[in-house]
Order: sequence, then structure tokens, then C-alpha cells
Amino acid sequence: MDKLVIKDLRAYAYHGVYERETKTGQNFLINATIYCDFKEAAKDDEVLKAVDYGKVCHFLHAYFTSRTFKLLETAVEKMSKETLYRFPGIRKIVIEVKKPEAPIGLPFDYVSATKEAKWHKVYLSVGSNLGDKNENIEKGIEELNEREDCRVLEVSSIFKSKPYGKLDQDDFLNGALAIETVLEPDELLKVLKEIEAKAGKGHTIRWGPRTLDLDIVFYDQLVYDTKELQIPHIDMENRDFVLVPMSELGDYIRHPVTGLTIRQMLENLKLKSPGYILE
Repeated sequence: MDKLVIKDLRAYAYHGVYERETKTGQNFLINATIYCDFKEAAKDDEVLKAVDYGKVCHFLHAYFTSRTFKLLETAVEKMSKETLYRFPGIRKIVIEVKKPEAPIGLPFDYVSATKEAKWHKVYLSVGSNLGDKNENIEKGIEELNEREDCRVLEVSSIFKSKPYGKLDQDDFLNGALAIETVLEPDELLKVLKEIEAKAGKGHTIRWGPRTLDLDIVFYDQLVYDTKELQIPHIDMENRDFVLVPMSELGDYIRHPVTGLTIRQMLENLKLKSPGYILE
């Protein structure tokens, strides 16, 4: 990916733990490495297609000097994400804030904090089998898209499917969506659970009825395992209600562990379970 570099942008601001820092202020230096695509702007030498690094500098300076944070860690965390929200052409940004006048009481050059923030490509599975199923799915997607830290890029068709695992319940409606998010996997999971809870009842029984179900299928090419979350989604290769909607979004998408594409997983499932696949 192409990059622009902003080096030692000077800012006088009021960040720190001590009162003299927040009252008197001190000098800071801001470094930013901006990752973007030069291709379209460079092809026609078109300014309007490029990331305006002058505007980025003014934004960083204004953001940093108009607020007071105790910690540099907080400053770089918030500033990196806010810059991504403000400038759509930036795919990733690394921000470092240097504090050359930190109250340490020993000789030093500076202390600094660095944060990387980027847009991650994520695929989600969505389903519902309680209440107005279509409306539940639509509202869930809408709520996700209204967030500043998420962008819905594409939504599949909605398919009807038989229950999986626990069969004595109503049929499901299922789909898939592609999003971009700056959230880390655990942060995204928390957001999805909040949207599910807001939709209403469900999730009390494993494989049981759901007003709304939002699951992470892929997150970039990440392999991620915790007690609460596994990425890629476990057992997706045996679930037609995941693979069929996902195939609409990209049957070329490859599983980061098995190396199989969505198309290959779907073909394998058809061989194992003829008549089972959604059409």
C-alpha cells in the first residue's frame, strides 16, 4: 500500500496527569504515516482524488490542541480512529505523539506513544427465526451501518433455511454482509451482542430460536481463538445457511486455515449432503 508521511507536526497542548501540564501546557510533536492508494490520483494527476495531507495536518493539530487527555495512549487511540472517520481515502494510519518536555526529572529526548488504526474487511452471517424476521435483519444491518466505526459494503439475498442442531423450532431467514470496521475482533463482538440484545429475546439455548443472530465469519485473513470468539466461524463448512449467502458476496473468498474457497466448501457440502443445500 502507498503511504504519505507527516513528520514532527508541532502542537502546543494541555495533556498530562499533573496540574502544571494541564494548566501551563507544553510542546508536542505528532508523526503520522498514512496508508492509501495513489493509483487513481497519480493516473490523472488529479488533486481531488488524493488524500489532502494539508487538511490531515490541520485536523490532527485542531483535534489534539482542542482537548485534554491525561494519557498519550488515549490521545493517539482516539485521534487515529477519528482521522480514519474524517478522511475516507485513508485505509490505515499510524500516529505517534512525542512528548519532549515530559516531567521525568532525568535527561532524555522524548517519550512517545504510537497507535495503528485501519479499516478491516469483515464478513458477517445474519439470521432470524422469531417475530418479523425480515424486519429484524433489516434493523440489525441498519443499526450497524449507522455506527461511525462500521461501514456496510454489501448485503446478500435473504434465504430460508431449516433449523440447525435443534430442529423443533421455526425456519430461519439467513443472509450475509460485508462490512469495514476499525474495531478489533473483541470490540466488534461486543457491538454485535449489543445489537442482538436490543432486537429482543433469543440466545438462551444453544442452536435455539433467535430474534437476531449476527456472527463473524471472516475478519481479514485473521485466525483468532478465545473462549468467547473463534474466527473463522467454527463449522462454517457444514452450514449451507452461511455458505450460500456468502457465495453471493464472493465465492472466491478463501478460508485462512484450510485454504478452501467458499465455492469449494459449498461443493464439498453438496457432495456430503445432497438435497440439503439452499437454492
